[in-house]
Order: sequence, then C-alpha cells, then structure tokens
Amino acid sequence: MASLLNIPSQEIIKETLLAMPNNKAPGPDGYTKEFFVSSWEIVGADLVAAVQKFFRSRQLLGQINATTIALIPKRPGAVSLTEFRPISCCNLVYKLISSILAKRILEALGIPLAFISLIKACITTPRFSVSINGELAGFFESQRGLRQGDPLSPYLFILAIEVLSKLLDRASSEGTLKSHSKCGRPRVTHLAFADDVIIFSKADTGSLAEIKQILNEFGHISGLDVNEAKSEVFFSGLTEAEVSPLLPILGYRHGTFPIRYLRVANWSATFLLPKSVLTTIKSLCATFLWAGSSHSARRSPSRVAWETICRPKKGGLGIRTLKDLNMVHRLKLVWRTLSDRGSLWARWLKQNVWKKKSYWTTTVSNRLSWNLRKLLSIRQEVKSFLRMELGDGTNTMFWHDTWLVERPLLDVTGNAGPRLMRIGLDATVAEACRSGHWSVPGARSDALESILIRLTTVQAPTADRGPDIATWKHKPGEFKREFSTANTWELIREHSIEVDWYQTTWFKHAFAGLESNGKLMPTLATINCSPSSYMVEQYNQLHGESQSILGKTDCASIRLLLVEGAKPKDIHRRTQIGSPHPPRSRPKH
Repeated sequence: MASLLNIPSQEIIKETLLAMPNNKAPGPDGYTKEFFVSSWEIVGADLVAAVQKFFRSRQLLGQINATTIALIPKRPGAVSLTEFRPISCCNLVYKLISSILAKRILEALGIPLAFISLIKACITTPRFSVSINGELAGFFESQRGLRQGDPLSPYLFILAIEVLSKLLDRASSEGTLKSHSKCGRPRVTHLAFADDVIIFSKADTGSLAEIKQILNEFGHISGLDVNEAKSEVFFSGLTEAEVSPLLPILGYRHGTFPIRYLRVANWSATFLLPKSVLTTIKSLCATFLWAGSSHSARRSPSRVAWETICRPKKGGLGIRTLKDLNMVHRLKLVWRTLSDRGSLWARWLKQNVWKKKSYWTTTVSNRLSWNLRKLLSIRQEVKSFLRMELGDGTNTMFWHDTWLVERPLLDVTGNAGPRLMRIGLDATVAEACRSGHWSVPGARSDALESILIRLTTVQAPTADRGPDIATWKHKPGEFKREFSTANTWELIREHSIEVDWYQTTWFKHAFAGLESNGKLMPTLATINCSPSSYMVEQYNQLHGESQSILGKTDCASIRLLLVEGAKPKDIHRRTQIGSPHPPRSRPKH
C-alpha cells in the first residue's frame, strides 16, 4: 500500500497528461491540456512541481481546486434549475492530481488513512463559480456531493454504490427480498449504470418494503438519497387492482413499458439500430458532406455515391458506414454471449432464453426481444468468424460450432448427420465421448467417413484440459482469443480496386486546407474545383511529372485524375489530340 502514497515522477505526470482527453472545456484558470502539451518545455517543470507538492504536503490550494459550474440544458427551452445538468469544469492541475489518484484507487483494497486524507483534500476543498452567459458569478464552498467532471468522481461513486449492491444481495440471500421470476438463476437483484439503478424483485409487500428500507439505510450511510421525482416503479403481469395497494409502499409514480433511458427505448438498442434509422443518419451525413451542414435546407446533389465514399482510402474516403458498424456491434454481442462465461448477460441468456438449447438452435419468435431476434438472424455471419478450441468439450456444440474442420459439421453432413451418427442436434462435443475416447458409430457416407478420419487426429476432450476457448477471426486464416472491432470491420466492409492516385490524395495535410466558405479542398469526393497547389506538387513528385502538365489542366481533367485514376501524361496526351477535353485556344491579338 506504500505505492499509493508515492510521489509521482515527472514521467508519470506527463504520461497522465497525455492520456487525458482532448478538446475539454477549461476550468477557471483557462488552461487546457493542449496548452500544457504544446508548452511542456516551458511550463512542464512548474506543472510537475505543483502536482508533487500536493502529494508531499497532502494539502490543496483553494485556487487549484476552484471549479466553474456550467449549466447544460436537458431539454429545449429549459427554465428551472432542475432542467439543467451541472457540469464541473476543473482546473487542469487538479485534473492531473485526481487522475493519478483515480488510477491508484483501483489498486486500493485496504485503503490506508494517509491515502484517504489525499482523497479527502480533493473532495472537501472545492469552491464553485457558476458560468452564466459566459460570465462567472459567485465563489462559494462545496457542502456535499461529487463533481460531475472530476476524474475521481466515477471511482468514488462506484465504491459508494458497492455498498448498496451488498445490501441488496444480502437481503436476497436472507430471503427478505424475493427474486423476480426471471432473476433467480443467475441471481440478479439490480443493474446499475452511472447514477441510475434498476432493482428487480417479486411484486409483494414484503419485498417492496425491504427495498424501501435498504434505500433509506443507504441514503443515511452515504448521503445519496433517491430522487423521487425521477424514480418509477414498473409491474409486469399484474392487474390494476393488484398494483393499487403496492404503489404507496415505495411512493414512486407508476411507470409503463417500454422503459425509456436517455431518450432511447431499451438502451441496448443503441448498439443495434433499425434500418430506417441507419438510412436517415446516412442521408444526414451525405448532406453534411456535400452541403456543409446536416441541416441545410438546400440539398446539394451528391457527386459520388455514398457507398463509394465509404470504401477504403485506396479507392474512397475511408468513412465507416453505419450499416457495417451496426453489424460489427451485433457480432461483438454474439461473441460475448458465446465466449464470456463470466458475463452476467451471457449466463442469464443461457438460463432464461436458450434454456436447453443454444444460440445456434433457439427458434426465432416474437416472444424474444427485437435485439435478440437480430442477433439470431446473423448466425450465418457468425459461423465465418467463430472457431472453438477444445478443452473439456462442454461449451462446444458438436454440429453447430466450427471446431473440427473449416465449417460446422452440420454443413458437411446435412440434416441427416445427427440421425446417422446418433448424436443429438443440440449435443456438445463432450457428449460424443466416453472415458476420454470418441464414441461414434461407423461411417455410412463419404461425408461421415471424412469426419471419422479427422476425429482420429484430434484428442478427445477431457475435464483436466480446462474449458473450451472461443477464438475470433482477425485476418483470413488468423484467429485469436479476443474480439477486434477494427479487424472485424475490415473483413466485412466493401473493398474496391486500388487506384494509383490515393497516395497523392492522402498525404499528411490532405485535409488541413479549407476554403473560406467552409467546403473541403478537392480530394476524392469534391472533384468540381481546381486542386490545391500542394496536392499538385505531391502528385507530380510521386509520378515524376512536370507540374505544368497537371497544374494547367481544367476541372474535367481533374475528374479524370481523381476519379478515373488517369496519370498526368495520359491527360496531357488527351488534351493535345482533341479527345474529350481539348485545351482552350489562345485568343488572337
């Protein structure tokens, strides 16, 4: 625990500074991360000294812990204070200190008193000014609570909410809080996200009274009281007559399904977007690209198809399509259900949705949520990415997972395979073994014979080999024991033929130049303008051409260059022989 109190070195302080996010609003001192990074040679030593002094003295100057409160409206036309979200803008020196402490909190189990004093100095000494129309008003001390915007706050809140978690779990274990019918196995008493909590229980007076008492006890311990104006209670499968006597126990208003969280029905739908939403967002993106604003009333015609723009930079602009990203998110969720045995969600699905079946054999029906139906609809795509490494064989499906050959065995044998081999459709690989040896009948077809021959080369699964391990395709023929969003996206996205001008378009400062009207300088997409001199120079240097050849071509020739991939010498020859774009004749004097 002595490491918790160590004076951070200059290297750690600078590393913490560089890891902080960019483009964040400054605190009262007006200094941003970018300022300190760009001026490190001048002010770095002073910044390091200020941070190290706190860890030596365990005292924090009021000026360092001063905070600006910015009021962000939660809805258009906000008037009352409750309709604004207060965001604390802290000074960068304080952010550095609290970021270092936040990392150390993760290591702290038996937290020493000296370390607690460091935390206490950070959360008990702030002073606030409120930003109103860009002007600071007031300078008052903090009385209670954490600051939203303080790097320490999330970790301290998690430590506090863990107390509520333990209280709920203890009540469930003792039987005073009865489980919801779908939350018994695995036991789920609550879910927490940020400062929001959903508590699950049976709809009886005893359980609701226990919840109320736990919340009151937690509020007394932590000072975190329930905001009754924002709290709701939901009942499922009960009549109005049954609900009526239960409502007064908690004292919250009666909510109705679907639950709306952050203005999104069913928060997990943020990962799986409906096709209509994808189409709308794509239209807004295209409008922004061509008109300079997604809200432009004047719809500028698209000069290049959006699908072409989204191709890799060797033939497009490399923009990620939402359709592809949506598919990647779906594949990632499936990966979690099939690979993460420690995931609460994966265990809940196995017990309450898959039941005696699996992801591969569960029937798609309207009783399932929209999200689950979408996950089941991409089973064919999952097959091409997932491979199983055998351990004990209990988590690998004999017919549906890819574990023996390059595709699932059911695809090799057809639907007759389970009957001919007398191995059930939902059987695991472990069920095809006895006493550490394969237990399968003789072959009745060429396909079955090939399977049996391959089985002789694979060791039968045993308990001492540990659990089966899921692997995911990262590149063709390369599988790893982790999911990669970038590699998955690269494998599913649409590719195009490489054009020879992409190195010229995508140089270091390709998008550094903007015209005064805000439109992008000519690149792959904006091909109706003359090229920048820098782009011309880069292209000519790449191809060894004279700048005068490319520099004097007209806009139509630039289209040939940037879209069709023509070289300057080809354009020059075409302009000289009178093909589609001849040079203009000089006026006679």
